Amino acid sequence: MFQKNVAKVFADKAVVREELCLAMSDGSDVIGDCSFWPEFNSEGTVVYAMVQCRDITEQRRMEEQIKLSERRLDALYKLTLMENSPEFEVLHFVMESVLQMSRSSSGFIFLPTGEDPDRGVLLWSDDHHQKLESKYLPNDHLPQ
Repeated sequence: MFQKNVAKVFADKAVVREELCLAMSDGSDVIGDCSFWPEFNSEGTVVYAMVQCRDITEQRRMEEQIKLSERRLDALYKLTLMENSPEFEVLHFVMESVLQMSRSSSGFIFLPTGEDPDRGVLLWSDDHHQKLESKYLPNDHLPQ
């Protein structure tokens, strides 16, 4: 990404600004708000590009936390509106909400009933139903 932005500075003779994910030598990643700008010689030719990156990792993490909190509050509000909804509909809503908030696509909810801990109510995500035929998705026991 650096090379692309430096090349753009030389080509356009203008400042380029981009948010980049930077891999640090310790293996961690940092989100940088990076500015690339040209330095000119006396003839107006770009002779080199200067780069400045500001670490905005914590700011982005906080923004993600706020978005997640908003999604949680929205899901809780919608859940309160479902007090008279059938159990299946509530469980389906809970599963799809958890998958969205965890950035997952597939999952299941299992509620054991009775003495056998492997038997109960098993609800699969929409993604499972789209990828597999229902006959491969048991609804009353955990798959082996």
